[in-house]
Amino acid sequence: MTTLEIQYVSPDRLRPYPGNARSHSRKQLKLIADSIKRFGFTNPILVTGDFEVVARHGRLQAAKSLGLELLPVVALSTLSGADKKALIIADNRIAELAGWDRDILAIEYQGLLDLQFDDIEVTGFSEASSRIVSISPSEKPVTSMSSNCRSRRPWYS
Repeated sequence: MTTLEIQYVSPDRLRPYPGNARSHSRKQLKLIADSIKRFGFTNPILVTGDFEVVARHGRLQAAKSLGLELLPVVALSTLSGADKKALIIADNRIAELAGWDRDILAIEYQGLLDLQFDDIEVTGFSEASSRIVSISPSEKPVTSMSSNCRSRRPWYS
């Protein structure tokens, strides 16, 4: 296994892969940008040895919109052309196949409420979409939070 090394480079040096089939809406790019502002750039961009983007195209776009001057990248210089194409598809598709444990998600969101977390949108869930969290009738109702955590309403209908 190859040791990965993070480098910091100008976003202008990075070239998006023209065959990337994944698209990002303006709303999603704003969510990514908000996440970067809140938590920092926690997920390096994966590139080839000549700085063509393999993964994290959306993060690159969001970083450019924020005017970031240096971005963390990991160069995957040993990928064959076929492996590069396969990784680009796999990196996007495999994440889509994951599910959610709604009971654990409800507990984690309750933990955010208990900590008076003030920005639910940065999780990728809006207050309205958080209704996907279901609880069993024997559990206490989990409450949702508004953007300022002062209004609490049930997450379920």
